Amino acid sequence: MENIVGARDRTLSFKTTQEDKIKLQQLANEKNVTRSEFVASVVHAYMPYYDFIGKAFPREQALQKELEKVNRENRKLTLELENANNRIDMEQRANRKFVGEQFKLNKTIFDLREELKTVNMEMYRLNETIKSNQPIEKKNVDTKLLMGSVGSIVLSGLALIVAPVLFKK
Repeated sequence: MENIVGARDRTLSFKTTQEDKIKLQQLANEKNVTRSEFVASVVHAYMPYYDFIGKAFPREQALQKELEKVNRENRKLTLELENANNRIDMEQRANRKFVGEQFKLNKTIFDLREELKTVNMEMYRLNETIKSNQPIEKKNVDTKLLMGSVGSIVLSGLALIVAPVLFKK
């Protein structure tokens, strides 16, 4: 108030509600000044900010820009999340389809293996039946006897060839 030059001889008035008037009086009483001096000091204190009446302060404008930037980033992240969820859903559907096809293939392989076992058992049974119906051949596998017989036949043959030649002489 000391830096105000000139006499304070003009009156300003404004209309207010009874509640606001009471609040202003209480604030003035707390500061030990009159209500008129309190309002005048408030008016003078906020004079540098009169240009911003009805507009945002520079700090508020910066915060608003920051908020818009954060909101854009949130929208971008929300879209990325939705896209990721859609990709996950598509991959899960593809995986379920693949698992279903794989299950069918595994079941087919299992069924074919069981069928192969049945066919192999039938073939084994038929081979056993064929073997049991063939005549039993007794084979002499004694090699000493065989060699002896061959040797005696060879000697007999030689004797038949050599004996007449010897007797002619």
